[in-house]
Amino acid sequence: PIVGARPMKRVLQKDVINELSKVMLSGEFVSGDTIYIDTDKNGLVFGKEPCKGAEKPKADPAPKKKAPAKKEKDLEALKKATKDVEDAVKDIEE
Repeated sequence: PIVGARPMKRVLQKDVINELSKVMLSGEFVSGDTIYIDTDKNGLVFGKEPCKGAEKPKADPAPKKKAPAKKEKDLEALKKATKDVEDAVKDIEE
């Protein structure tokens, strides 16, 4: 790669995040707005409408159900093992 992650981060902070922060503080946008970034001869342009030739964002697909996490699986296995031991102790006592 020609440019590493840190120099790229600095460019994004300087050119995008700082300018976007100024626009947000001016009250031009409110919470929940989708902000589109484009460029013109003066630099970055922030707007509420998609840039010319840009695709509109697609709606987020329905969230997928996550498989039980390893921790949850381990907990279930531990509960089952505990019950098995308790049952074995009861059998011995009887």
